[in-house]
Amino acid sequence: MKLAGQLVAVSAVTLLLPWAGCQYARDIETTLRQGEAATLLSTARLLAAAVAPAAGEFAAPPTRWRADRARSSDLYVHTLPTLPTLDGFVEDWGPASLQAEPHGDMALLVARRGVFIHVFVAVPGTAPPAAVSLHGRDLRVEFPLEAPGAVSGIVQGASPDPRARGDWQATSAGWQLEARVPGALLEGRLGVRLLNSAGAVRATTFGTIPGWMTGPDPAAQAALDALAPPGQRVFLVDRTGFVLAEHGPPRQSRPDPDAGWLERLYRRVLGDRIEADPPPAARPGQLSGRHIELAALGVSDARRYALPGGSLLAAAAPIGGRQAAEAIVVVERDTAEILSLTGRPTRRLLGTSLLASFAAAAVLLGFAVLLSLRIRRLRDAAGEAVGRRGEISGPLPNAQADDELGDLARSIGGLLGKVREHNLYLQSLGGRLAHELRTPLAVVRSSLDNLEAEGAGEGPWLGRARDGVDRMGRLVNALAAARQIERAVTAEAHQRFDLAAQVGEMTAAYQALYPDRTFSFTRPVASCWLDGAPELIAQLLDKLVENAVAFAPAGADIRLAIEESGTCWRLSVTNPGSRLPPGPSARLFDSMVSERPADTTPHLGLGLFIVRLVAEHHGGRAAAHNLADDAGVEFLVELPKAQGTLPGRA
Repeated sequence: MKLAGQLVAVSAVTLLLPWAGCQYARDIETTLRQGEAATLLSTARLLAAAVAPAAGEFAAPPTRWRADRARSSDLYVHTLPTLPTLDGFVEDWGPASLQAEPHGDMALLVARRGVFIHVFVAVPGTAPPAAVSLHGRDLRVEFPLEAPGAVSGIVQGASPDPRARGDWQATSAGWQLEARVPGALLEGRLGVRLLNSAGAVRATTFGTIPGWMTGPDPAAQAALDALAPPGQRVFLVDRTGFVLAEHGPPRQSRPDPDAGWLERLYRRVLGDRIEADPPPAARPGQLSGRHIELAALGVSDARRYALPGGSLLAAAAPIGGRQAAEAIVVVERDTAEILSLTGRPTRRLLGTSLLASFAAAAVLLGFAVLLSLRIRRLRDAAGEAVGRRGEISGPLPNAQADDELGDLARSIGGLLGKVREHNLYLQSLGGRLAHELRTPLAVVRSSLDNLEAEGAGEGPWLGRARDGVDRMGRLVNALAAARQIERAVTAEAHQRFDLAAQVGEMTAAYQALYPDRTFSFTRPVASCWLDGAPELIAQLLDKLVENAVAFAPAGADIRLAIEESGTCWRLSVTNPGSRLPPGPSARLFDSMVSERPADTTPHLGLGLFIVRLVAEHHGGRAAAHNLADDAGVEFLVELPKAQGTLPGRA
């Protein structure tokens, strides 16, 4: 991974800041929720203790809570805001019209207005029932359903009462009965049965004994209104959770309207909500949940419930003895208030932290790019600091900086300075050695001459010593010539000339000079203009041809060619019958390097060195490579074309 990517990856650590901030905000939210639950439970207990003296006015009789009776048969009686019209329809019952409860094959709704108990029964299907029977404590009122319209109730078990009447209507979905009876006839009990034509029970709300009627109680409502704190949603319920009184704003749990994507991200990363119980199932007019069940057993409890629009916190405390609660106080509170307290600061904290993290990542990325550019510049400068012949270029970038890269640049500059000094020493070493060796060689040569003049040294030893001295002399001359060649190349004057014409003339001369070889030349049709020194180009070509002749067998075809290659002329000399030695081909063009086979002719390795010097002097380059299938070797020299054309020339 590059430096920029590494710094960006390191900058990801700054994401711990928003994570830690969200964890802190969530801990605060949890603490607030726990404190809210404790406060709500304390409120419920205080209200239960305050309402306890008035509980005798609205508490149900103990016989209602006998263990041998089914409490599911109890019916909730709603309070009607106005006296409805007895017409078989329930639309004028107000909010209670939406509270119908299914019981088998019928939907039932019971309400109270004044001294009357109103009953609404809806039966789906096309087959009408034969009668609807209302059962009280010791009597029943039956409404025979013979034809749609007004129906009179038949009281069985007591004196007839003309006030018991109803209205039977057919609808597109089935049949409906709206009836009313005096509440005194039922004596606090009510059970509803739907009978068919054979007198069999089609649907019922009870088994053998009608259930109790329960509902809003004026005494309970008065006690609650007098003691409940303002703004709190408080209920008085019986042991089964049926509401006796209600105080405060209605339940309206909904999410914070200001919550945006930050809030959703916060909830998704750290958990949606504090753990809550699933919403409890309840009948119309009833509160349910584990807190109600525990309060009915005499234990105060607070629970949190998950609702479709949010969550609800509810606390319940019993009124009366711990073993048999006379009633239960329930205090509820929506969690939207806590969310509003923590949501906005949390979103602000999360947004600010994320912005700071992204800003830090951007700054680190910019710094990484700048640092990478400095390192790349230093790398490129260091790679180009030493030329092909060991020359040292100018100073390195960033050498004046006070940081670590500046120290690195200065260290590399120091090393390059030592390399420069060593190269200067090596470049002058040949001349020094040549100067120092000439005097000893002259002494040895004069001594050999004296020995030969005196007639001493008979045998081959004197000749071999003279041959060795001659070879050493040529080597000393070559050491001095290498430096002289560089100076001579740089001093040669330039002119514009046709490279192809010069090579063509020299190819014909090579054919006459080396009759045992065959020379061929390929060139472009147009002139090949070059700005340079013709004498140096001729010397370059001589060295290439001498090298090809030396390695090519007798009768071989040595091919010379010039072709256009972009902005350069490519001059090539190809000979068969040889291969380049292993290793980099560039070292063949160094001074004093020779790969010729050992023979009696000394080779000092200056030919290809001169080729490289001349090519670089003209702004070109020299290279060599083996041909495919071991067909031979090709030496290439690329020389820049002349800029523009001469007048009258093509």
